[in-house]
Parts: sequence; structure tokens; C-alpha cells
Amino acid sequence: MNFAHVHLVINHLPVVGTLFCFLLVLAASFMKNQDVLKLSLGFCIFIAVVTIPVFLTGDPAKDVIEKMPGISDNLIESHEEAAVFSFILVEIMGVLSAVGIYTRVKKIMLPKWYLTSFLFVIFLTMIFMTWTANQGGKIQHKEIQVDFK
Repeated sequence: MNFAHVHLVINHLPVVGTLFCFLLVLAASFMKNQDVLKLSLGFCIFIAVVTIPVFLTGDPAKDVIEKMPGISDNLIESHEEAAVFSFILVEIMGVLSAVGIYTRVKKIMLPKWYLTSFLFVIFLTMIFMTWTANQGGKIQHKEIQVDFK
């Protein structure tokens, strides 16, 4: 098993995880259920943590595949740029989650705008994680390189 294989195996966690985080936080806000909110905040932190090895295996994975025939440097670079932005967003999501858990433990009331802002950050993270995954898929999957113009 090489870094490209490891990267491919674990890169699905942040993509699917951010969708799950978004749905869980959305459900908690509609239900006004603090237990579900705490669970969702904890899961957001988990996704932020598991994204670190996904991000860190990206460069070694690139080293493995960039010399292979038919691999486009432009597609790799596009995926890399998207990954940096997605990584920053998911880590912001994790920090905001930690702040939310800290305030719950200390019994500090969060401002009303926190949940709305947090949902917006998770939504953006989910969109950019999906975009990043799509860009990465184009590196090897010719079937998704089709241009529909």
C-alpha cells in the first residue's frame, strides 16, 4: 500500500462527513435539541481531525502518480488548490465546533447568530469538499472529464 492508495481510501471521510455534519446540525437546530447539537459538534470535530491525514497524504500521493502516463499536472494542481481551501474551511468548522462544546461545558450562552453562522460554514465546507473530491476524481477517472458545453 502506498500513499496514493491511503489517500484514496481515507479521502471519502471528510466529503461524506461534512454532509452528515450539516444534516445533523440542521436537525438539531430544527428540533432545538441540545443533545443532538452536542453530538453534531463532536462529530464536526471528528471530521476536522480525520481530514488532517487526508490532507497530509495528498502530496505523497501526488509523488506516486505524477510520473504515471496520462496524468495531467493541471488536474493535480486544480485538486491541490481546492484541497487547501477545503482544508482551511474544515478546520475552521472544527474550531467553531470546539467553541460550541466549550460554551456548553462552561454553561455560557452562545449568541443567536452562532448557529446560523456555523450552519453556513458547514454548508460552504460541504460544497468545497465535494468540489475538491470532484477535482481529484478527474485525475484518474476519464469518465468525469467529459465537458458538457
